[in-house]
Amino acid sequence: MHGKLFAGERVGYEEISVRPPLLPLIISPLWKFFPENYEVLARFFVVFLNSFIVIPTYYLGKLINKKTGLFSAVLISLLPASIINSRYVLTDQLGAILALVTFLLFFVGVQKKKENCIYLGSFTLALSILMKFTNILLFVLLFPILIILSKKGIKEMFTSSLI
Repeated sequence: MHGKLFAGERVGYEEISVRPPLLPLIISPLWKFFPENYEVLARFFVVFLNSFIVIPTYYLGKLINKKTGLFSAVLISLLPASIINSRYVLTDQLGAILALVTFLLFFVGVQKKKENCIYLGSFTLALSILMKFTNILLFVLLFPILIILSKKGIKEMFTSSLI
């Protein structure tokens, strides 16, 4: 319904102040172009996006070794929660994807001293919070990485990650 709201339709259910806005913004163009098939296409699109959880899981596991990355990707694709949540238009799986990408980008950015990864990680952190408000807890996970950034004397990266 929020996707319809963002597309300019009156829905009578405007709880946008307590719901994360990113997913409705992503699927709202579907209402403009395909109003008769909106619900089916929105579900299909979310299922398609949910399938991408395998990619950041693989790369996060690959930081340990390639076999761990492959095993992690297969395991996450077969988890019942992953399969069940992919059928509904929910933000849980998409929020998890963005949270994993955020953590991965910050970790690689600090490990390999790549400023671009830190900047992109900051952007995905913002998207992650807009997808699922509880992803604000990523700051707890990222706090040790931010401490490492400040101790290494990379002040620009530290301040940019806080913005």
